Amino acid sequence: MSEFTTYLLPTLSVSDGAAAVEFYKKAFGAIVLMQIGGDGEPVVADLSVGGARFIVADEAKEYENYSPETLGGTPVRMG
Repeated sequence: MSEFTTYLLPTLSVSDGAAAVEFYKKAFGAIVLMQIGGDGEPVVADLSVGGARFIVADEAKEYENYSPETLGGTPVRMG
């Protein structure tokens, strides 16, 4: 039997990753587990709220990662 756990990791694509991270911290008490970027650079952050993890990532069109403003719809992906 495998020792690995299967889980879903939602990814929220946004147009301002740094602001989104701050919003989730203030609104839900999110804990930043890992963050790349910030200070004007694109952000990818692994956050946790009550033990539930999710990713917040700036839009990156070269990776077909679009924000709701670009899509006109939901930015959520499951990985």
